[in-house]
Amino acid sequence: MIHILLTPVRLVSAIYFNMFLFWTLTVSDGLKEIFNPKLGRLRGMHGLKYLGHWLTGFPIRIVHFLKRNTLMLLEGIVMTGFDTLWPTMTMWHGTSFEGTATDIAQKGRWYVGNRDHVGAGVYFGVERRVAEHYAKATEGTSEAIVVSRVTLSFCRPTWTLPRTMRSFVGSRGKELSANLKWPWRATEHWRGGSGMNWFEYCLIQSNKTGQYVKVWRARPIAVLKGGKVSRIWGGFSLRTENSGGNVLIAATWLLSALLYWYFDPISLWTIGLISEALSLCQSGVALSSAMDCRFITDWFAALRK
Repeated sequence: MIHILLTPVRLVSAIYFNMFLFWTLTVSDGLKEIFNPKLGRLRGMHGLKYLGHWLTGFPIRIVHFLKRNTLMLLEGIVMTGFDTLWPTMTMWHGTSFEGTATDIAQKGRWYVGNRDHVGAGVYFGVERRVAEHYAKATEGTSEAIVVSRVTLSFCRPTWTLPRTMRSFVGSRGKELSANLKWPWRATEHWRGGSGMNWFEYCLIQSNKTGQYVKVWRARPIAVLKGGKVSRIWGGFSLRTENSGGNVLIAATWLLSALLYWYFDPISLWTIGLISEALSLCQSGVALSSAMDCRFITDWFAALRK
């Protein structure tokens, strides 16, 4: 019931992040790539050589911009429908900028690090300070925060695990993730002490420690560097390049269509029944005020149309 009642909230959130925010950043990066290209061999060029390559590559960049942003537009619409049906959260991931955050944004690849406190996988926080903490923990000065839309379903709180598996928390995370049975694909854990008082979430990636993985359930929408939104050279990768994710997304839209087909006749029948009942108001049976009765009747008649 709570899930149904919160559907409008999920819809508004999905439209804002998948369509308004993501499209704005994607188009902005695309236009910058047209007029101020910095990717590939153009990155180190200067002077007349740069100008020559800029002019010859201009038509290609225009075509690429139109093709890419058309796909991004369609993907935003598709993911809005998906996020409306499935609980999806806007979460924060702290890492280094060069080589990791850029890889996430440009190629859709996430690095599964050695920090396996509650499982081997990709870690997120619902608060920005969580990502800031782990970004500062990376070597070098190129700290970055990746803002992402994350579908955690189905997520297992660690305090609900069997006693044996709870003993893995903090030191044997790889074993924990290896023993986590279907349908659980993520873990939730309260991290306390040493200034860490927050929830952390892990998208489980068993046996992937030290590797780059494509995780369709985590979709980057912005990269922050120095607290500001950073340009992604070449633009963001398509977020639906994972075959398994595409199957689930297609199934979600099919399920949504079936639910609409099933419930729509019921809603019309209900509205019709209420309208018939309210028609009695005109004879003064149900309401004492004829004006109130007329207003409610007209309102439900409009709903039927």
